This record gives sequence, C-alpha cells and structure tokens, in this order.
Amino acid sequence: MTSEIRLDKRALREFISLMDQTAEEMADIQDGTTPRYARSGGGGEAAYRNGVKVTVGSVDFAHPGRVAGELMADRIAETLEFVRSLEEGSRALARIVRSVLDDMGARDSIAASDLARINNSMEGRSRGDQL
Repeated sequence: MTSEIRLDKRALREFISLMDQTAEEMADIQDGTTPRYARSGGGGEAAYRNGVKVTVGSVDFAHPGRVAGELMADRIAETLEFVRSLEEGSRALARIVRSVLDDMGARDSIAASDLARINNSMEGRSRGDQL
C-alpha cells in the first residue's frame, strides 16, 4: 500500500471555485435578506423573536396572528442560520482543499501524512484552538 495519494489538480481547482462561489452566494443572501426581517420598520409597536420582527399592533396579547408570527420568525431565524452555516462550511472546504493544492506544488500526488497534517491544522482552527 502506498502512502501517496494521486489527486486531479484541475478538479481540486474547480471544487475550490465552486465552494468560493457558494460562499459568496450565501453571503449575498444574508446581506439581502437579514435586514428585511431584523427590526426594519414597525416603530415601537412591534414584537421580535430571534431578531425577526413578529407582529405589528397588539404586542402584549397572544392572539393567533402573533402565535403564527412567532412560528414564522423561528423558521426564518433557522433558515438564516442554515445559510450562515453553508457559507462558513463552504469557506472551510475551500480553505482545506487550497491547502492540499498548495502542499502538492508541482506534484500530482500528496503523502497521506501531509493530508493528516493539513487536516489536523484545520481541525484546530475550526474549534478555535488556533488562529
């Protein structure tokens, strides 16, 4: 068994490009969507849940409209968190594949031990152990 792993550098570059594009699209979604739901308009007579405007009007009364608004606010907040996670995950995947590609240099293969080293350095970064 060999300790060298052959990789298609063109495919790695395409993957990095796709992850960068995905991350940018997710960031654009957040930039365009978040302000529309987070405390935009409504003045003082509005209720909020998870940073999302729930209702306008009777904010101290648990009427059906408010309950529905709270449920929708929860779903919107969860969706925005999912989009944020996709962005962060895409950036992390691009970063690790970029490291693999950089480590390969002019070669078309990489040692398994080098992959392990790259992985370990990324794991520490993702947990906040390293900056």
